[in-house]
Amino acid sequence: MKRSEPGAASQRGFTIVELLVVVSIIILLLSILLPSMREAREAARIAKCTSQLHQMGVALLDYAADQQMQLPPGNATSWRGYGIDATWTSAGGVWPMYQSQGKGQPMGLAFLVMNDYITDARLMYCPSWKHPYHQYDTVDVAGLDGAGGPNMYGGWPAPGHAGPTRFRGISYIYRSTFGCNTADVGLGIPGGMPPNLRTGNGSVSIVSDHWTRRYDDWSLYGHKAGYPTLRLDGGAVMTQDYDNKFMVENNVYWAHGRWGFQENIWQTFFDK
Repeated sequence: MKRSEPGAASQRGFTIVELLVVVSIIILLLSILLPSMREAREAARIAKCTSQLHQMGVALLDYAADQQMQLPPGNATSWRGYGIDATWTSAGGVWPMYQSQGKGQPMGLAFLVMNDYITDARLMYCPSWKHPYHQYDTVDVAGLDGAGGPNMYGGWPAPGHAGPTRFRGISYIYRSTFGCNTADVGLGIPGGMPPNLRTGNGSVSIVSDHWTRRYDDWSLYGHKAGYPTLRLDGGAVMTQDYDNKFMVENNVYWAHGRWGFQENIWQTFFDK
């Protein structure tokens, strides 16, 4: 009788059935773990976004302390037609000091960057923001934005970089529409202002993650759960709107350059 050599059985390879079982177990584990990992990454991005808003709140208060408790004027204060996410333009505006110095025209949060209350402009971009060229140190070199040509649009440039020639966009929306007629759904004219810290209600919203349909593609936007929002008192909260349901149902695309429409959304949705 032929004897098998010691260890021969232990050296036998896996059968096809055994390999299929192992592969099935791995697939099952991945299907369980991957959603949890995605949720954990998104929770980390929300935490970072909220932290950025807190830092903006501190910078806004520092700015106001030097400006008789007034917050920076924004795009609703400057000129009609500047979009809700515009934070700087090379075009003329109502603050000639910056224009005369060749610095362009800041709006809203740009005042914090240009006056060193914020030292890193990346703070103005949500970690979940996916827009192709409204990003930090990015220029629309191909002219993808239908409102302008090559190099006209983009994000805030890194120190020493020229940036876009016309508009700089960010991912956060700064509220400067106080005083605007909420019944006016047409293109706004100058007149809106941010709140006065002496008289403003601390629970009102002043900065939020992006929420208009300017780009007609919700996948570019921040968080599925809603919009991290900065209050006037410096607190940051999550204004819930899963999958942008409220904004889609209310067709807020039209709020992009319409100050009254914007103020109505701030009051009815964010200040609730």
